[in-house]
Amino acid sequence: MLHFPLYVSDYFTKIFDTGFKNITDDLRAECCILTLENPMYFDLSIGWIVDYLKNTSPAAFDLTKYKIEIGIIQSRSEFVDAFLVEKLQSKNKTLAEHCAKLIKERKTYSAMPLLLELISDEKNPYVVRSCIDAVVGMASIGELLKLKEIMNNRQSFVNENPFIEKHLNDIEDRIAFLKQTTYS
Repeated sequence: MLHFPLYVSDYFTKIFDTGFKNITDDLRAECCILTLENPMYFDLSIGWIVDYLKNTSPAAFDLTKYKIEIGIIQSRSEFVDAFLVEKLQSKNKTLAEHCAKLIKERKTYSAMPLLLELISDEKNPYVVRSCIDAVVGMASIGELLKLKEIMNNRQSFVNENPFIEKHLNDIEDRIAFLKQTTYS
């Protein structure tokens, strides 16, 4: 019987597709983060990350989720930002919410037009909240004023989802801060 050697990519494939049953999600997350920088393994590792985040509440205390988030935030891969922007439009709203939070932390400025569009049109209040937070965390005064106008036009949405009101206050606070520091 011939035995062919298992290559590194074979091991990674087995790790990410749960071919090794005794590997924890924690270890899989660490492997994903290590391979995220390598274009050869990007699709494989990001695929596992997506599957994990789709099923993990953004508000949950989960060490594996935090490892994934820290790894993505610290990643220097050129593919990560494009991936986050693309998945911001995911039908899986849990994943979209994670992506908005990661876009904020990575300061993915290329996402700004899409963030503003989602805030205008999105029906899921948790995705809207995360998009607002992302915009507030990295926008210019002009973009914040546009965000304020969008939210003024969505007053009935805010009334239906009162927890968003706090985030409207964040917009005002950030505008005031930028005016004070920009024009002083």
